[in-house]
Amino acid sequence: MAVLIALRSVSPTVAPRVNGRFYCRFSPIIAKSLKKTPSRSRLGVFASVLFLSCFLSFPAFSAQPCTANGDIEWAQIKKIVDGDTLHLRDGRKVRVMGINTPEIGYRKKDNPSYPQPLAIEARQAVVDFFSAEAKVGLGFGVQRVDHYGRVLADVYRADGANLSAHVLALGLAWHVVVPPNELGWPCLAAVEAAAKQQKTGVWSDQYYPVKQAKNLSINDTGFQRVTGRVISVNRSRGGWWLQLGQLAIRVQEKNLKYLDDVNPQGWLNQSLTIRGWIVDRSESVAVKKKGYSPLMMNLQHSAMLK
Repeated sequence: MAVLIALRSVSPTVAPRVNGRFYCRFSPIIAKSLKKTPSRSRLGVFASVLFLSCFLSFPAFSAQPCTANGDIEWAQIKKIVDGDTLHLRDGRKVRVMGINTPEIGYRKKDNPSYPQPLAIEARQAVVDFFSAEAKVGLGFGVQRVDHYGRVLADVYRADGANLSAHVLALGLAWHVVVPPNELGWPCLAAVEAAAKQQKTGVWSDQYYPVKQAKNLSINDTGFQRVTGRVISVNRSRGGWWLQLGQLAIRVQEKNLKYLDDVNPQGWLNQSLTIRGWIVDRSESVAVKKKGYSPLMMNLQHSAMLK
């Protein structure tokens, strides 16, 4: 009964075709809900409902259901760098929010690990998404620029199609959320869930397994999905530290609101699957002096626990 009520209250409606594609639009109830941070328990409900409503109804569905929130600024593309990075004619560099794609590794040409599998395909998917001399719509996040000076934005085509959803639907990206830029994240999570169920792209490539935390090494830096048991939880100034096998996980106090204000102590001895960027801290004086794990990952949002 609860599931039926949820379906009635949050089920998207399907708008007419645009260029041969369907687009799902949310009811006012879910639209209002998505402006808040859903709990981890509600994540499963949202993702399941969206998946059932938007994708299972259309077996050949290849559209992008995640519509724009707020004002859109239009610009011209100069260069498509890779699956999640664009350069604009006005000189700005854009980091597409909501996704992380395999790395081409332009600066690592001598490294046999690059380009990573499906990295070229992810870039081509973006090229195919836009037409030549295409306009690009930018929906800015709360944080508009990252520490590399790149503009952070949701990216849209002239017909309203969402680039992140497009790449996720093809299985050529992983869904990521970096607070405070989180608006509309359950929709992208649902798109990823559909691609994962269909074992599309990265979800069937053996190069991208979920790694065991106990077996991690320095060679595993960069974006990873990791699973393991939390063997220790320690309070620190400004947050918490969890130890997951060889991986130290930092949970900052300011990000607890994006994790439903959980008490991390409750994760002790629990199994977690987490995604994010593993950083090598082996050259840190503090790490060397105190014997901390050289591998570290930040946990900032409940969407990264999957």
